[in-house]
Amino acid sequence: MDRRIKKERLLNKIIKNPFTYIFLLFLVFLFSYSAIATYKKSKIAKFKTRQVESELKDLIKQEADLKNSLNDMNTSFGVEKSLREKFGIIKEGEKAVIIVEEPVEEPLKPEKDKKNIFGLIKGIF
Repeated sequence: MDRRIKKERLLNKIIKNPFTYIFLLFLVFLFSYSAIATYKKSKIAKFKTRQVESELKDLIKQEADLKNSLNDMNTSFGVEKSLREKFGIIKEGEKAVIIVEEPVEEPLKPEKDKKNIFGLIKGIF
């Protein structure tokens, strides 16, 4: 019985010791810090995964477009279409029409008021 009481007293001393609480708080902070760091890394990894998946979809679409244009190039119609678009070649007897658009003038923008001291001094003179 005496032995049991001594163990309980020792356990009570350990539990009521302020250093025990400090040690437990340190462990809580350590584990929470590592959990937060892992969460941040996970979030970054998910973002990068979405980016790569988006790039992959774009590349698959581009591959399909290139295959279609390659199939078009195997036909005489596709070759003619490509030559007309890229080089402006026309057949004999056809006439070329060149459409020229007038340049659009942008309206003049008023100068912004200078709000610093040097701008005010310069405005006076």
